[in-house]
Amino acid sequence: MITGCTTRQAYITGQEWQRNQCNRIVDNVERSCCIEQSNMSYEDYKRQAEGLKK
Repeated sequence: MITGCTTRQAYITGQEWQRNQCNRIVDNVERSCCIEQSNMSYEDYKRQAEGLKK
C-alpha cells in the first residue's frame, strides 16, 4: 500500500513538472496539446502502462 501512494505521488509530481514545462511553450496550440497530455489521470496512466507491457 505504501508503494502505491509513493508511486501516485511521483506521478503527480511528474505531472506538475510537465505542466511547468508546457507553460514555457510560446505557441498556444503546442502549449494546449502539452497541457492536455499532462492531464492524464493516474488510473489511465496505469492502464496505458499495463497495455504497453503486454
